[in-house]
Amino acid sequence: MYLLDTNIISFINLSGKEASNINKNLNKILQSNNKIDLFISAISVQEIHYGIKNAQSIHGLKYKELLFKNLINFIEADTIVIEYTAKMAIKFAEIKTKLNRKGFQVDDKDLMIAATAVEAEFTLVTNNTKDFKNISGLIVEDWTVF
Repeated sequence: MYLLDTNIISFINLSGKEASNINKNLNKILQSNNKIDLFISAISVQEIHYGIKNAQSIHGLKYKELLFKNLINFIEADTIVIEYTAKMAIKFAEIKTKLNRKGFQVDDKDLMIAATAVEAEFTLVTNNTKDFKNISGLIVEDWTVF
């Protein structure tokens, strides 16, 4: 099972190499497994909706309609939203403490997403591997590379 990081979901609206590679990786996994469970953290839902509302306030409603329609459809139709639980919050505290002791700083939202993946035993799909590489027990894949 896969937990999609916010940046992976954001690539869905793009037409570049990264978006193409994400689709290729998804198809490769589907061919080998015949089924794939895609999850998104409630934290990513928050980040995405903030991005949409912020873009809308800057560029107007038409911008939101044109650029984010596919993104919202993908989230609603193709992913399962996993709520952030107390166990995940405790895992977040453990991860953040370990990283701080080693001198690593990672954004709290990223750590919350990592804690979700570790606690749920999901593979985290992200292209931001540098922020996640020092987290013990976290399996990370970058689908923007094929």
